Amino acid sequence: MARATGKSEAVYDRLKRDIETLRLTPGAKLSEVQLGEELGASRTPVREAIRRLAREG
Repeated sequence: MARATGKSEAVYDRLKRDIETLRLTPGAKLSEVQLGEELGASRTPVREAIRRLAREG
């Protein structure tokens, strides 16, 4: 598996924290565009972070 980029790692960390603190609720619909705007990232790091979180369950 390829190593995550710095930006996707930062997005992953933020999304994981938001999930753990229930800022993002279970089953919530996520928009790559909206998350990217909120986190200051393009869609690619957001997509990579979401895929990583999905693999982890």
